Amino acid sequence: MGLDICHCILVEQTDELLDFHLIEEFKHNPSFLDNHREKIVSYDGNYRIYYKNIGYIRKQAENFASDFENDILYFKKDDVIRFKKYLKANLPSEQSDLENYFQINFINNFTEGKSIFFIAY
Repeated sequence: MGLDICHCILVEQTDELLDFHLIEEFKHNPSFLDNHREKIVSYDGNYRIYYKNIGYIRKQAENFASDFENDILYFKKDDVIRFKKYLKANLPSEQSDLENYFQINFINNFTEGKSIFFIAY
């Protein structure tokens, strides 16, 4: 079982390998999808929208599952700020660095209407 914590923005499809969300994943915020409709691509009978990571953390959080659902997209900066309290570095001496990274790459550059936050576990 893995844990991926991501801050991403939607991008146009390119020749490079990109991650994507299926448009069904935007069911909780269809207006966000409407604002980025030009980036939707049809592929093998599905509609997808590509993204690139702005911030990424692997396996360094705990006790968040009651507040954050698996594979649900979050669009509000307040949700990102709220997640910060669940960060848990591998070593206590690394906690400050982890929190600083999160502040810079998740909170400071999160733009509502453009950014997406999600946790996959």
